[in-house]
Amino acid sequence: TNVQNRTLSDWDGVWQSVYPLLQSGKLDPVFQKKADADKTKTFAEIKDYYRKGYVTDIEMIGIEDGIVEFHRHNETTSCKYDYDGYKILTYKSGKKGVR
Repeated sequence: TNVQNRTLSDWDGVWQSVYPLLQSGKLDPVFQKKADADKTKTFAEIKDYYRKGYVTDIEMIGIEDGIVEFHRHNETTSCKYDYDGYKILTYKSGKKGVR
């Protein structure tokens, strides 16, 4: 397996939410490509699936020196991150994920 323990510093930087990109339609070409490849789901079904997964009011996340900052509506909340290992998940679709 490719899953391994990693330090938070591997993710240092500023991260933006993809949810605004979904809302604006900028991800529509990606969803259309998925719909074209998977004839069992429509464009709307695929977009709705990702909307449920991407929805958030967090606009940006900053990570530096073990501190995670969440930026929402001109407010910032921060916390210290303590690593507690990982868990491999198997979804209904059969695909795997890691938390």
